[in-house]
Amino acid sequence: MTYLTKPVLAKARREAAKPVIPRPPSLGEETFALHCVSMRLPQPTRELMFAKGAGRIWRFDFAWPDYLVAIEIEGGTSGPGKSRHTTGSGFAHDCEKYNFAALHGWMVLRFTTSQVRKGRAIAEAEAALIQRGRVSTEVTT
Repeated sequence: MTYLTKPVLAKARREAAKPVIPRPPSLGEETFALHCVSMRLPQPTRELMFAKGAGRIWRFDFAWPDYLVAIEIEGGTSGPGKSRHTTGSGFAHDCEKYNFAALHGWMVLRFTTSQVRKGRAIAEAEAALIQRGRVSTEVTT
């Protein structure tokens, strides 16, 4: 567990002061964004920063803050390349992030690019939004 000591808070302040250089969206992220439009879901916030008050600066790839639903598209899960998510320290960092989010009421759904492309991510995102109180987009006859 990270305690809010002076060095930890000082580091968080330094990180917060750095200019944010947006990274280019991944194929999985762009596909998910298009699926949100085609399924007529509310527009999610992209790269939503959270936990700033706790001395952390984490982001969700997609989030609906009104429903406390977040989507993470995990890169580097297939092929020979390395991803931050698959290293020991990267995995531990992700655990800390997702546990913090869960303890603060967030439902975080994680998907690979393959799962996004197959439609699983958008189907589960819609189900999560409905579970959290959003009315279905289906037209009844």
